[in-house]
Amino acid sequence: MFLNLNNSLLLQLEHSSFQFKWLFSSLVLRRNELGSFQNFSTQNQTNNNNNRNLSILFYGSDNFSIESLHLLQTKLNENSKQQTNCKPLTKIKNLEVVTTSNNNQVYNYCKKADLPCHFFDKYTVPNNRFDLGVVSSFGRLIPKKSIESCSYGMLNVHGSLLPRWRGASPIQHAILYGDKVTGVTIMTVKPNRFDIGQIVRQRSIELLHRITAQQLRQLMAPVGAKLLWECIEQLDYSIETARDQPEEGVTLAPKLKESDGEIDWNRMDSWEIDRRYRAFVGSIGIYSQWIDGTQLRLFDVVDPDLVTRLQINNLSVRTGITWPMPGLIFYHSKRHLLCVQSANGTWSAFRTLMLKNRKRMSALGFYNTFIRPFSKAYKLQNGQKPIFVLGNFVQTTHILDSHQSSVDQVNDDLVDNVCHSRLHMVGVHNFGQLKLKLPIC
Repeated sequence: MFLNLNNSLLLQLEHSSFQFKWLFSSLVLRRNELGSFQNFSTQNQTNNNNNRNLSILFYGSDNFSIESLHLLQTKLNENSKQQTNCKPLTKIKNLEVVTTSNNNQVYNYCKKADLPCHFFDKYTVPNNRFDLGVVSSFGRLIPKKSIESCSYGMLNVHGSLLPRWRGASPIQHAILYGDKVTGVTIMTVKPNRFDIGQIVRQRSIELLHRITAQQLRQLMAPVGAKLLWECIEQLDYSIETARDQPEEGVTLAPKLKESDGEIDWNRMDSWEIDRRYRAFVGSIGIYSQWIDGTQLRLFDVVDPDLVTRLQINNLSVRTGITWPMPGLIFYHSKRHLLCVQSANGTWSAFRTLMLKNRKRMSALGFYNTFIRPFSKAYKLQNGQKPIFVLGNFVQTTHILDSHQSSVDQVNDDLVDNVCHSRLHMVGVHNFGQLKLKLPIC
């Protein structure tokens, strides 16, 4: 029997806990940053080398880079406003930017802020012009000559606690693999390989329940920017005390490929699918294959713990379907969720979906457009309701009539909404046995 929960209660349960933890985490991070900054500054405040004007060359390409760039630009603008009776401070006298193209966030920021901006493929770093290079989410190997052209070398703002998750997508991999803690590392930049430089400073960040990669980037970027400035303010000390990365615990986070987002219902359970969605939402996303081989994009994954409380497996009592059956589709008419059985008898539920070259639609709209008409047409032709297996149209099963169900029966339409499809497979074989066409909208 399904629990008597309404949609609004499900949404509240899913989001209220996250919102509270997000606020609490932000406050704790702010407190820790302040304390760490004060301790670090006090420990080194006698360093007379703080009184310097730096020329900085910044490398960046996306919105994660913007936070560090914005902070450096703020310090540049503050340079002319410093009072002569202030304590010695590190100042920025010149700030220039290198990016990869003229259609990314960093280029647009430079244009609005009137900052000099160069393109990586066409720019050669001149000697004796820059004291320090700063790299943040750049994604390109910087030549040895460019690194050595900066008096202090270069510092990189990296979105993990190195040596864990070296590579282009550390934030996504931390979520994908269920890490409980990640963080930011400021490291020196070395040529020829990504993320092998010395660790200058690190700060940990706890991953909140069901946080997405987009949310984690938003939380991590300002932490990285502040940590960077702490290092720059004590530049000599920071570089002198930098330490080599340990050889143990090295993991790689390569650049994401679209195929990383494909769901294998036989191998992935609902919790892995949820992590995959939260890691890839806003970038490559997750997808499967519809029964005709068309790519099906999946959105708005429901918390697997909440889906478990719906007790969808109880449907087997009325259908005679043998469990588990990965890829089985079930439309939950009360909750307006499209549910798909995943590995180990678990279920993943989605609120919105999108077939390739079609508009994104709710689970209800998808069911009414692509599932219900097909199921009814097949029943008229064959006298039974269908079970579909992608790549091999197999047996149908006689499903109990709603009048035969007990008092706590599923809605009349529920078993209408059952069709089976091994969505992870590509192509449809023997599909001609079913002389019906999917609706076109």
